[in-house]
Amino acid sequence: MAKLFGNIIIISLIFLFIMNNVEDTRKIPDGSFKKKMTALEMQLSEINTLFLGSSMTNGGIDPHLYDSLMANYNQQTKSFNLGLPGLNLLETQYVLENLLTMQFTNLNTIYLEVNDYWVFLNSANHNASRIINYHDLKRTFTVCLAIWETSYPIGQKLRFSRDRLNLFAKHILRTGELKHIWQSFFFQQKSYPDTLKSYTGYAEGRGRNNGFQNWNHFFRTHEGQEDYQARLNGTHKLMIKNQNHYRQTQLAAFQILSNIISHCKSRGVNLVLINLPANGEKKFIIKNLEVNQIDCPLIEMNLPAEYPELFAPENRFDHNHLNDAGAIHATKILAKLSVHHLKD
Repeated sequence: MAKLFGNIIIISLIFLFIMNNVEDTRKIPDGSFKKKMTALEMQLSEINTLFLGSSMTNGGIDPHLYDSLMANYNQQTKSFNLGLPGLNLLETQYVLENLLTMQFTNLNTIYLEVNDYWVFLNSANHNASRIINYHDLKRTFTVCLAIWETSYPIGQKLRFSRDRLNLFAKHILRTGELKHIWQSFFFQQKSYPDTLKSYTGYAEGRGRNNGFQNWNHFFRTHEGQEDYQARLNGTHKLMIKNQNHYRQTQLAAFQILSNIISHCKSRGVNLVLINLPANGEKKFIIKNLEVNQIDCPLIEMNLPAEYPELFAPENRFDHNHLNDAGAIHATKILAKLSVHHLKD
């Protein structure tokens, strides 16, 4: 009996080892980001500048326009937009670590959109492969520490922690691995057109807006405009309420950001932080970069008084995102500020 039990343990350990070390078929998320990564791989010898961030980066920075503007400033860039809707600092760290293992020939600068880190996880993401993928031991431990540093009630902290530990278990066991192997095979067999060699990753027009139509419809209403103005003025009730909960988590966010900066420096890549025009809210992490001794240049664009055109309703898609017209303004400002930064 003891021998049988021992054999079961050994077989189980071998199974876990295999499942945890097979090629991770979810390394690159499916859908639009898969398309972006495929296009990026086709251009590894040309790209020297990357924009990495959330949906605000995805639809707010046009690499083609940026490159043409930088040429006018006698700066030769070939840039690519790696914006991914919902990208947070933990996932950014994961994506960045994978990016820096790729065989770029000329990569020298990464512009990183930086945001405060939220520990809340929408239930719709509990089985999302891209969320499971970055919940390795290191990142799960980081987010659990952040959860217990918040002012949420104990019961809520326990629920948040349980959700993250469940994701970690799925990560280790590679839940649904056969499904993802099949999906990976399917995507690998898909033939991508040569036009991806000139694709910049910028999600303009309907390619960006489909996922946010409800927000757009609300934003265009009278009530939506009042909501937007309350956010710009810092008087929105939800913003005020949430501030008390997430401030404590930013200690973890600063550590994540420090790790990202160190990783880029070790690979000889310049990292520039960018704060894109959202709703004018003063992000905690941005306000405390110097206090926490984060040694990294910052391009600040979330300033309604200084850049009113970026916050004009006609240049917005919703309270957090620019439309195509706004993206043109933002890209021009970013190019101008980049040149100023390089000269300094």
